[in-house]
Order: sequence, then structure tokens, then C-alpha cells
Amino acid sequence: MLQTFLTLFAEREKEIKEWLNHYREPLKDPIYASVDLRNAGFKMSPVDTNIFPAGWNNLCHRSRRTAAEKLIVFIAQSYPGTKKIMILPEHHTRNTYYLTNLSQLLEIVELAGFEAKIGNFSPENQESRLELETSEGRKITEHQVERKGDLLIADGWSADLYLLNNDLSGGIPEILKKLDRPLIPAPYGGWHTRIKSDHFHYYQILVTMFCEEFGLDPWLLSAYFDHMDEVDLSSEKSLKMLAEKADALLEKIGKKYAEYGVKDTPFLFIKNESGTYGMGITTVESGKEILEFNRDERKKMSTGKDKVKITKLILQEGVPTVEKLEGHISEPVLYMIASEVIGGFFRIHSERSERENLNTPGMTFSKMCIHYLKKYRNDYDTSITTEAMLPIYTIIAELASIATGYELIGLEYHQKSS
Repeated sequence: MLQTFLTLFAEREKEIKEWLNHYREPLKDPIYASVDLRNAGFKMSPVDTNIFPAGWNNLCHRSRRTAAEKLIVFIAQSYPGTKKIMILPEHHTRNTYYLTNLSQLLEIVELAGFEAKIGNFSPENQESRLELETSEGRKITEHQVERKGDLLIADGWSADLYLLNNDLSGGIPEILKKLDRPLIPAPYGGWHTRIKSDHFHYYQILVTMFCEEFGLDPWLLSAYFDHMDEVDLSSEKSLKMLAEKADALLEKIGKKYAEYGVKDTPFLFIKNESGTYGMGITTVESGKEILEFNRDERKKMSTGKDKVKITKLILQEGVPTVEKLEGHISEPVLYMIASEVIGGFFRIHSERSERENLNTPGMTFSKMCIHYLKKYRNDYDTSITTEAMLPIYTIIAELASIATGYELIGLEYHQKSS
């Protein structure tokens, strides 16, 4: 199947780019995004899309330069006259790896020619300036943010545009509401309101149109899913309902496996609908496994980031990964500015299998640069190189990011009408 993708995307590259640009053009958001992909050989699919991406430090220098170039164009078109940008980060002042990401994001914004500062809007911070050290030993400064009228002021400095790098899992703080300057990505796209099944609903619509245009089965570029609201894993009734949904979805996937001669056993990822950082995730091969969840498994699936209680779950078709680096299981993560891929990296885990979540402690990263990828291996087709796969990664990731743009339009409409 990979060879089918490669042939199609090579022969119709121009048409595909024109199709993507047609659906990308009306969008003003997201300014940036990252997409986690899984490649099973017989199919590929996005499995998560983040519109407040960290991990900019895992991109190679060439990708960061490309990001700056795309940022210049995006800001000029969408927010003309912008000269100063304030980055509003997560409150991870002790997470040195996040600080390294922040340092690289600041570098990209400055490389694009903007004056930039990092603003700290944590209510717990009492310092006007925080001098912090990244995991690489670099120094960065976070400036305490004050609100004056409808503006944010950091150490006497104000910006023309606020760039949010905080997924707002706990909700939108008062300091960020009804500002006089643009705040992007839109805060209503944070995990306090955004849910994964909505995103994949928009993606499914878009990828179905794409596949109709180019003669593919949409299942080959997507993952089946279902969702469940008002989940209480301490309730036997709730567990039973979740198990029934799982069995129905597994049966649907099994029919596709039979159609394409796939010999593997279908499985599901069960995830927090509004989750991030790889929290609140488990895998199952049957509804029976859900009914047999022990106390620890129920606890793991009940609390997400910032100790927010999990009340909604998405059941997502498990897509195994056939890709390896240095002999270890890996998966590609693509980064975009204005829904155009600028680079990415491989997430690698030496202690996980091809059917497990890799976004867990112990993961490492390899920049998606040729000199980093000499030991890439595709277990589905060992003749395929990373360079050959990059166009396919790019198309799927851009489809997911464009879908996120339409998802944000839907969230904006819902916010204004509620």
C-alpha cells in the first residue's frame, strides 16, 4: 500500500498541492500546529493534533529557518503592521525541556524579524522577571504580565500580537479575556473546550473529499473512532457502555482488515477527549478488557493534565507503527506554520511496542534531518527511505492542520452563539 501512496503522490503532486491550497486559503488559524502520525504500512493516519505545540527544540536548524520564513508571510497577511509579539507560555518554570522549547520558539519569532518577549501570566508568580535556565544551559527571561485596561504589559512593554503557547486545560484565565490585541491561536481552542472527536470529525470530512478526488479509500488515511460523554469509570454501567462501544468499533475495523487482507488483531486507543502530554491513554483489544480494568487502570484514565477530571473519552482505532530508528519503535511528528509543514522529528521509545503509546516517559527524539536519519527502517517495506516518506507525511499532516482550522471556526461560532 505504501508504494501506491508514493506513486499517486508523485504523479499528481501539483494537483494535490492545488487542492490543499484551495481549502487552506480561507483560514486565518491555526498559526501553528503539530500532528502525530502513525504508519502501519497498509495505512497511515494522524492520531493527535496539537494547536499549542511545544517541542520546537526538536526541529533542525533548517526547519526553524523555514518556520521563520512562513511566519513572516502569515503575520503580514493576517495581522499586518505587527512589529512586537509577546509569547504567553505554559507555567512550566521548572521543566527545563519545555524552557528549551520556549527558547527556540522565541528564536524563531526573532529570526522572523519581530521584537519579542516571553510573558509569564501565572498568578503564582510574584517576580517582575524570572531568569530561567533551559535543559541546554541557555538563559531565558520571563517577564511578569500585568493587565492594564485591555492590554497586557510585561515589564513596561506592550505587544501588537500575543502568541499563546499554553493549551489552557484549566480554562481561560481572566487576564486573557477580551483583549484589545489579537491573541492566537484562539483561546477557545484550548483543551477546556476542544475535544478530539470533533477534530477527527472535521478531519474525516476533509480526508473523504480528498480521497474522492484522488481515488483512495478514506480508511487508508484515517482511523475509525467513536466517543463517550459523561464517563465515570467507577460505575459498572459506564464501563459496560464503554465496552459495548469498543466491541462495535473493533468489529468495524475487523471488516476493513478482512477487506485488505491484514492479519493483525485490531485494537483501540482509549484516550481523554481533551487530553495532552500522553496522559489518560490505554489500549484494548476487546470490550472485555475494559470490564476488567483494575483500580490503577481506572485511576489512570480518570485524571488528566493539571489534575482535571476526565469525563469524556474517545475510542480511536489503533494504528501500529512499522517505523524504527536505531532499532527502536518510532513515529513521525510534523510541525506546521499556517497549515504548511516546516519540519518535524521522530518520537522514539526503546521500551514500547509498535501497538503502544510512545508519548510516555523514556521517549527520545530524532530531528527529521537527513544526517540524523541514517538508521531509519520501515518494517513494512524495507526499500522505502525517510526521504520517500516525507511527502506522504506532509500531505496527511497538512490535511489534519487544515481540518483544525475549520474546527476552530466551528468553536468560534459555538462560542458566539452560546
